[in-house]
Amino acid sequence: EVRFDMSLVTGLTNINVTDTSSELVEFYNMAAGTTVDVTTTNATATQVEVVLADATGTTDSQTFVVDAVDAGDNVKLTTLDIETLSISSGSANQVDLELSGVTMTGTKTASVVFTGTNDIELATTSAAITTIDASGMGTGGAIVQTGRTGTDAATYTGSAGNDTFIMMNGADVIDGGAGTGDTLDVNMTQAVGTAIFDLSSTTDQMTSFNGGANATVVKGFENL
Repeated sequence: EVRFDMSLVTGLTNINVTDTSSELVEFYNMAAGTTVDVTTTNATATQVEVVLADATGTTDSQTFVVDAVDAGDNVKLTTLDIETLSISSGSANQVDLELSGVTMTGTKTASVVFTGTNDIELATTSAAITTIDASGMGTGGAIVQTGRTGTDAATYTGSAGNDTFIMMNGADVIDGGAGTGDTLDVNMTQAVGTAIFDLSSTTDQMTSFNGGANATVVKGFENL
């Protein structure tokens, strides 16, 4: 474990972390506006934690760039009370990304905005994350969600690539985006009635949930 106290650092705009040994790197008292670029060579997660000097506001943000030397290398990001994480895929290889360490105090929630032109496998998400927006990803970019912890209603927006999103709440609002091979992974525990999906619809593909009409919109998927 390596810990940096950033309280005396001024004028810094970018930090590059390159890890070959599954290290845990922690940045404390860091000023807002510093981009953290993480390059990993590990199948087990390179872990980076960011604690801002002041995260008491309601619009705190942090930018990350995640890179993998080999396809499937892992990065785990940990933050506290940061409302918006902006994460870009910075390499030619898919990164396996863990966001189980994103925490918010009280009832506050977090949003994750993805950009970049390479796939990110979203292996874990914390219950604090209720919004995922990949609409800003460029050609070649997509989000493949393989893990979700939170069961509260979430809003997910896909990229122009082939995204996968996990639905765990009947009130989820999920848009697969413009890809031609988007997948909706329905992983429900509370449903006891019939759910009806119509993948041919362009307006709302979940016409019924738990035996009744569904008020929210799920659309843009080719696979279920």
